[in-house]
Amino acid sequence: MDSAGDERKAQYGCDITYGTNNEFGFDYLRDNMKTSLEQMVQGPLEYAVIDEVDSILIDEARTPLIISGPAFDDVTRYSRADQVARKLIGLQSTYDRLKKRIDSAERTIANAQGELSDAKKEKDSKRIEKAQKVIEKCRAERLAAEAELEQAIQYYEVEHDRKAVHLTHEGVGAAQEIAGVGSFFTGSNMEWPHLLEQSLRAHVTFEREKDYVVMDGKVIIVDEFTGRLMHGRQWSDGLHQAVEAKEAVKVKEESQTLATITLQNFFKLYDQIAGMTGTAATEAEEFMNIYKLDVLAMPTNKPCIRDDREDVIYKSVGEKFNAIVEEINEVSQAGRPLLIGTISIEKSEALSAALHKRFGLDHEVLNAKQHAREAEIVIKAGQQHKARDGSMRGNVTIATNMAGRGTDIKLGDGVAEAGGLHILGTERHEARRIDNQLRGRSGRQGDQGSSQFFLSFDDDLMRVFAPEWTVKALSWIGWEEGQPIYHKRISKGIEKAQKKVEERNFDVRKSLLEYDEVMDYQRKIFYSRRRQILAGRKLKDVISEMIDGAIAKSCDTILDKDYPFKCIIEWARSNFGADLRPSDIADGRVQEIEEIIKRQAKSDAENNISLSLGEYFEDYSDPRTWDVSGLCKWAMSSFQVSLNPSKVKRQSPEEIQEQLAVAAAEQIDKKDCSQLVEFLKEDFAIRTFAEWARAKFDIRLDVAELKELKVAEIRRKLAEETADRYKQREIEYPVEFAMNMVYGPQGANVYAFETLADWANKKYNAGLTVDKIQDAKPRALRDKLLELSRSFNDGELDRELSDRIARSNTTELINWANERFGASLTEEDLPGDGPELKEKLSDVAREFLRSELSDLEKYVLLHVYDSTWKDHLYSMDHLKSSIWMRSWAEKDPKTEYKREGSRMFEDMLDTIEDRVTDIIFKIRLEAGARARNVWNVSQTSHDEVGQFAMAEQQRAAAQAPQGEVKVKQIRLETPKVGRNEPCPCGSGKKYKKCCGKEA
Repeated sequence: MDSAGDERKAQYGCDITYGTNNEFGFDYLRDNMKTSLEQMVQGPLEYAVIDEVDSILIDEARTPLIISGPAFDDVTRYSRADQVARKLIGLQSTYDRLKKRIDSAERTIANAQGELSDAKKEKDSKRIEKAQKVIEKCRAERLAAEAELEQAIQYYEVEHDRKAVHLTHEGVGAAQEIAGVGSFFTGSNMEWPHLLEQSLRAHVTFEREKDYVVMDGKVIIVDEFTGRLMHGRQWSDGLHQAVEAKEAVKVKEESQTLATITLQNFFKLYDQIAGMTGTAATEAEEFMNIYKLDVLAMPTNKPCIRDDREDVIYKSVGEKFNAIVEEINEVSQAGRPLLIGTISIEKSEALSAALHKRFGLDHEVLNAKQHAREAEIVIKAGQQHKARDGSMRGNVTIATNMAGRGTDIKLGDGVAEAGGLHILGTERHEARRIDNQLRGRSGRQGDQGSSQFFLSFDDDLMRVFAPEWTVKALSWIGWEEGQPIYHKRISKGIEKAQKKVEERNFDVRKSLLEYDEVMDYQRKIFYSRRRQILAGRKLKDVISEMIDGAIAKSCDTILDKDYPFKCIIEWARSNFGADLRPSDIADGRVQEIEEIIKRQAKSDAENNISLSLGEYFEDYSDPRTWDVSGLCKWAMSSFQVSLNPSKVKRQSPEEIQEQLAVAAAEQIDKKDCSQLVEFLKEDFAIRTFAEWARAKFDIRLDVAELKELKVAEIRRKLAEETADRYKQREIEYPVEFAMNMVYGPQGANVYAFETLADWANKKYNAGLTVDKIQDAKPRALRDKLLELSRSFNDGELDRELSDRIARSNTTELINWANERFGASLTEEDLPGDGPELKEKLSDVAREFLRSELSDLEKYVLLHVYDSTWKDHLYSMDHLKSSIWMRSWAEKDPKTEYKREGSRMFEDMLDTIEDRVTDIIFKIRLEAGARARNVWNVSQTSHDEVGQFAMAEQQRAAAQAPQGEVKVKQIRLETPKVGRNEPCPCGSGKKYKKCCGKEA
């Protein structure tokens, strides 16, 4: 059945809807992936009655519902973006070269002026003359370069502190031409600017062998703090794929979670829940703690007279199996049907084979392989059949948990008189509820029946959880081989073991719930905002809030007094690998900061060389153990030093280290630091902010004017200008949209003239006809429509409303507004007379006037929200799989997950704000465009392992009952040996190459 069609919607529209918990949960997730409210099928989640409530809310609570799909639906787009980025870098090279020439000239001039000053003090005419010539020459070079720079085009800007790259207006134009896909700001091409900026980041700000390495055709991130490879980690937001495209390795398309929710959290969304089960009493505490539900015991229709016998315990599984087969044959001969419960398919089939081999008994097996015959098998489970010798035998049914819950087995004629259905459990389950469910298949409605469990000390439950005194009981009782034991003390021990397992499972479920609270909180916020977007309610306010947030954030960041130093620190880290603090360079001049950076870089290089040599020298004293080839390659790639392999073997490690350190220092000294001059210019932050505003909002701010303003005044000024710009867009965009219906790239569409006339007449009472449009020039027609739009936005609409309110009653107003504005108002929607009435109608009218822009806002917000949420879920998948390792650092993984998850969610919201404000002033929609669904669903699954499985396995093992094994403290008897230290065995080799090789 179509899960998204009218049939499913009609089913949810009924007063009562029956269904499985999985389908209800998946429909909830699917609804929150739809691109319109009309496509949603599920109504309000008000009241749920859950059958077998303990199974759904407790047993299955750990297994989330997951809708998954490829992490990226089209990996070729990264390769296409990479090709365009490479061409942009080539185009930008002229601009970059000129900037370097100017910076180099300015630096030389500054040095020469210092020399001139010293020479004048010493009255050294030769030095004075030389310095003046250098200054004159460099000034001429600078002027020439500046003249050329004015003619050069800057295609993108680089933010060194954030490792970010932004396309300029000219860059967007060039990229559109290179890509050949038309405007990047039409709906179908919206992702191009983001993809290109990520590709440019990959090329310009991320370096191979520094930020990442390529191994076995994969890009592996290098931890910037430890220098270690971070296998399995990925940069988010498409950056990792951009780097893969840059390095020409396979761009990965991975499966990722698109939507997920646990059954616990899904049913907690209902206003009220209730349920029924026969085995809730043992979990009453959990129902109260997690769901705030009381457990009430309802009396049975007739008293239960089932004979629940003591457990029978054997020493080994083999003895138990033999006894079970004998018991089955004996009970069946007495005419009583049996239901034998096993805990796995494997064991049900092994028992079936034993019955065939030993007694040739006819029987049925019910497990997942025979689920299609379930109803047929259950009908016969309480019956008798005639054996080959003519006697009446009870039917034998071997089943897994499939028959242990909700199965109603009817007794055949004569079965009650023979003693009723006998339940034989072959093993205790971890939860007493499951055992009680199996017992409950017998003795229903006052029928005769009995139940008994056969156990052995080799059973999983006994072996893992049986306390020590239970094992000791064997010697006390002195039972013989193959003889059963009936002992209340041991039975109680088994029950205690089950309670311990239940307590552990409760802790796991509670822990998982606490973990999932992070995603639950984020999911609720995201889905509520998404529904607001789909409803189209106050989207202008949402956009305005994002614009104000972006302005505030940039003012706080770029206009901060320490911003230039932060840029220098990031630039130094990126270009020299030097980690500096703001205090290291505060108030420093260019020359001083350059010296500090290079000094730190040389120190870091020496340390790196010292550590790295240990990877190539197995035994420092024996050149025969050295990896000379690897050392030479490393020296060339890292320091451009060509080492002679034969000479290396004749040198000492100290000489090699000294040679490499000198070479590294030479490389560092050669590096250009002219960029520091730019960072330390007085107006660097102001110019950066003005350029950011131009790139972001296409608003040109006067740098000279900004210098005279305080930060708060700059923020207010830009906020006012963006508000004015957006107001102008409200006037212009509906007209542009309507004109594009008629006048496209291929010329005028004469069939759309009538549509345009109807649109203008309905929107602005324009009085246009098809003939007038045909006779008008497009520019004149556009100007006329813009004039009408401006007049209606500036007061004409309010005058029309006031006039209509003054001469109409409420019913007439509603009819007029619904026809005039395409609304669906009722009398309940309109308040009484006065300002409130006019304000309500004004809201409806203004929304009608800007409906095309509202559609655009909805399109942009929905696309950005969905694609960013999808990336966030992907990142959260990685966090879930690795967070448990924080416990090795003596940190609580749960607390760390909440902290990291919260930070990532805030980053996601910032990304949404950034991407929306990047394009909302530039994008336009073509007529008929619809929001593209970013969800490419490949499967839905009720995950059998469960999220955080590895974390919980580790945690459960750590918290398991310790009754059986006393854990001894681990003591280190010998001193710890470092990997690169000599092996303590005396071989002369390093520990990692000798005894520590397998460590």
